[in-house]
Amino acid sequence: MHCRLHRLGLVTATLLLSLTSTIKLPGIPVNWAVSAQAQTNQDRSNEAERLNNIGMGQLNTGQFREALQTFEQANGIFKALGDRKMEGTVLSNIGAVYTSLGEYPQALKYFEQALVIHKAVGNKVMEGTTLNNIGVVYNSLGQYADAEKTLFAAIEASEFLRPGLTDASKIAIFENQVDTYRFLQQALVAQNKTDTALEIAERGRARAFVELLAQRQSSNPNNQLTIKSLDLQQIQQIAKVENATLVEYSTIENQALYIWVVKPTGEVAFQQVDLKSLKTPLADLVTSSRESIGVRGRGSLGGAERADAPHQSGRLQQLHKILIEPIAQFLPTNPTDRIIFIPQNELFLVPFPALKDESGKYLIEKHTILTAPAIQVLQLTREKRQQVGARHAHWCQLKGSYPVRSQPRTSANTAENECDRKNTNTAGGVE
Repeated sequence: MHCRLHRLGLVTATLLLSLTSTIKLPGIPVNWAVSAQAQTNQDRSNEAERLNNIGMGQLNTGQFREALQTFEQANGIFKALGDRKMEGTVLSNIGAVYTSLGEYPQALKYFEQALVIHKAVGNKVMEGTTLNNIGVVYNSLGQYADAEKTLFAAIEASEFLRPGLTDASKIAIFENQVDTYRFLQQALVAQNKTDTALEIAERGRARAFVELLAQRQSSNPNNQLTIKSLDLQQIQQIAKVENATLVEYSTIENQALYIWVVKPTGEVAFQQVDLKSLKTPLADLVTSSRESIGVRGRGSLGGAERADAPHQSGRLQQLHKILIEPIAQFLPTNPTDRIIFIPQNELFLVPFPALKDESGKYLIEKHTILTAPAIQVLQLTREKRQQVGARHAHWCQLKGSYPVRSQPRTSANTAENECDRKNTNTAGGVE
């Protein structure tokens, strides 16, 4: 199993030097020995930092044995200096080397040593990173229950940092967590805990975006909100309230595609698609399918040259085979019933309406299609509509109870006019 470890390269360690005040006699540097020792320690710290960075370069270029030697040198210096924070970081990097070598018991040994230090010094960022890496090792060993427990702890350690952060900082933390959510889904699916994996897939969506959306909808937008993740019952309730079939995708690098279907009845189905056998990576297939119909991806300028009909149809049918056929039996048969697709990563660029089945029929001909970035966004936007509706009803009530004086046209004025129109229609009048 190929797993991407979280590594911290180019880590800068700064020693804070505390210089005490002394009585300085003319021509006699009383604190000369203290300053010299501080300078020596700083030089040694800089050397250890340089060695750590060299080790990261060796690790990233596959020079694993050389990286071990370099990291061990750096770790010896940091340990001698009493720099526990950097010692923990280097131990984590040594664990990453042993993981790359497939020497998992050794990797666990160093990761666990590092974890003790990260907790002792209160380094929550590296605590979450190291817990993630331990979970990766457990997944590789097939110890999925241990991986599940460890990866849940990694997520909790990272999310502990979220309250009070700016939106940019939340996004940075989320981007570092993305792999952790995926590794946890792998561990859960391996144990047939597919419902819990759906909760984690949803939890791993654009958290910063969801919180920002909720904050904008709040009566006090200056308050920083922390939104609780959805559980399975809440997801089922959203499908029921929306009266739509929800289809959530989760890509596990180029290895697998997880698909959940949540029906308005509450029934949940799960399918897994093997991506390793694809001749063309899924991301490349999505890009080529868009270009085949004359649409470029994000960040591209101008239009794309359309492919000839056979090639265009082939690409769209191949995407249909990967994304739709595995779940076709769970989709509604009535063309007016809504399907809301919840894509991920490159799947946001999939032209879902244009996908073709084997008979050449477009997906839009068989289903009413919508997309959303997360199931929780559906809940938040519905709550927003309800708030707008409540304010509208309030204005209508005021309109019926109090005389309204002539005033400039405002949003409230608009609501009043809408009340007038509705009252007129109810009375049988014509607008």
